[in-house]
Amino acid sequence: MFKTATALLFCFCFLFSAAITRAQGFATLDSTNLPIILLYSNGNTINDQNKVTGNMKIISNTNGKKNRITDPANVYDGKIGIEVRGATSASYPQKPFSIETRDDLGNDRKVSLLGMPKESDWILLSNYNDKVFMRNSLSFKLFNEMGHYASRTRLCEVLLDGNYRGVYVFTEKIKRDSGRVDIAKLDANDNFGDSLTGGYIFKIDTHGSSDYWTSQFRPRANTNVEFVYHYPKADEITKEQRAYIRIFVNEFETALNGNSFADPLQGYKSYIDVNSFIDYFILQEVSRNVDGYKKSSYFNKDKQSKSGGLLHAGPVWDFDWAWKDIWDCDEFAREDGSGWAYRIQKCNKWPVPPAWMDRLLLHYEFADKLIKRYQQLRTTILSDNYLYHQIDSMSTLVNEAKDRHYKVYSITASDAPEMAPQPTTYEGQVIKFKGWITERLAWLDNNLTLANITDNIIEDTPEIIDPNNAKIYKIFPNPVKDVLFIKSYDDIASVEIHNLTGTLFDAALPVDPKYIQINVSGFTSGYYFVTIRFVNGKVATDKVVVR
Repeated sequence: MFKTATALLFCFCFLFSAAITRAQGFATLDSTNLPIILLYSNGNTINDQNKVTGNMKIISNTNGKKNRITDPANVYDGKIGIEVRGATSASYPQKPFSIETRDDLGNDRKVSLLGMPKESDWILLSNYNDKVFMRNSLSFKLFNEMGHYASRTRLCEVLLDGNYRGVYVFTEKIKRDSGRVDIAKLDANDNFGDSLTGGYIFKIDTHGSSDYWTSQFRPRANTNVEFVYHYPKADEITKEQRAYIRIFVNEFETALNGNSFADPLQGYKSYIDVNSFIDYFILQEVSRNVDGYKKSSYFNKDKQSKSGGLLHAGPVWDFDWAWKDIWDCDEFAREDGSGWAYRIQKCNKWPVPPAWMDRLLLHYEFADKLIKRYQQLRTTILSDNYLYHQIDSMSTLVNEAKDRHYKVYSITASDAPEMAPQPTTYEGQVIKFKGWITERLAWLDNNLTLANITDNIIEDTPEIIDPNNAKIYKIFPNPVKDVLFIKSYDDIASVEIHNLTGTLFDAALPVDPKYIQINVSGFTSGYYFVTIRFVNGKVATDKVVVR
């Protein structure tokens, strides 16, 4: 009886404590250096089921002039549709919102807001779990600087019906548009020919009962990978379009999992934009994003006549649980900077992500290109100094607003199950954020290598055999862009490379008689002959393609 009463008392105290930490305080806003967004519900209850009609005003002065609550709305003053958005985040004390700008008749109204291209669909992302206000903005910025579209962002302060709601991220909704995901438009009559081949956006995410299709490939027993229609929407996509994108993805997965998956014509490279998959991987791993592969994981495909209709990874989304140690499963709970986000399969979570990266990393050319890309980015936008500069700039930007925000929401409260206690000051949060990044990048520097990223790399070309069926050598990768590798089972005396006219381009003597590498990055693209002279007197000639 005593143990039961004690347990009940503990539960009551825990729930009471949780209620206190989640409870909202009060703050008032007079002026700020951030844009001010004033939302009005017009007496409607804002829910997460459908948009209700409201109004919105946006104040954003230029030339360094502060924004005051009494200033006229100089960016937008008009009607909107508004609803609570998100799955888990919809339950946060600081709720995120979907906003649709509308005309007086309730129709979509495309407008340019805060320097972003004209559109009608916008998002206000909550910072309840992001104590430094920059996890999403920084991630989107990095992916954009890698050369891919990512939603533009502006930090702002929001009032709803006159009540201060804190610092939000105002951003673009992921959408097909010339100023966003710039792929072809699909209408109901685009059901054959080149028009049928694009554009499409789909994702790995939570879903309803009829807005997805199921992959024919399972990453583990008794699980299904489910791809969610995003564009066209599930209630707008035609049966021909449903069939096309399902078949395309199935053909890609069949090629990826087949014996010829590394073949440049029959393998995965004829289906995907490799660079986008590499950059997507790098960003998700740098941030060790628990949601990077199993949730809010987007892919897009343009029509065949535009760049071959390849599948692109992205845009990126949803980083409020990233850049931190999460009590979710072993890969994300580590507090030493280690762990691989792409191994989310080990966590046995839903939604179930496909094991595409696991397979791609088995290919030598893909893994080697990925590592070189990471190393290059570490000297630019992923350098410690660059990231610290971005963090310092954003923290300066919210220097005043942060105090108001944390009067409303406790700085130590979070719905993200973090391993370590939350610092009690904003400055402490920034120090923790920088420290996490430093540790993570140091671990990746040491572990994002061919030796560590996979135990069983598959090379491009098969082994060459002599008439007696004795293995002689391998040349890879082929085609080659930077470095050509030659492995031999007989000792190599020398290697020569000639072009098709017989001109000698390079000659090399091996340091290791069974292994040689030749830098061909300065070669003109085309076909070349590689002549290998062995110590035992044998000579072999093979053809390679330099890109």
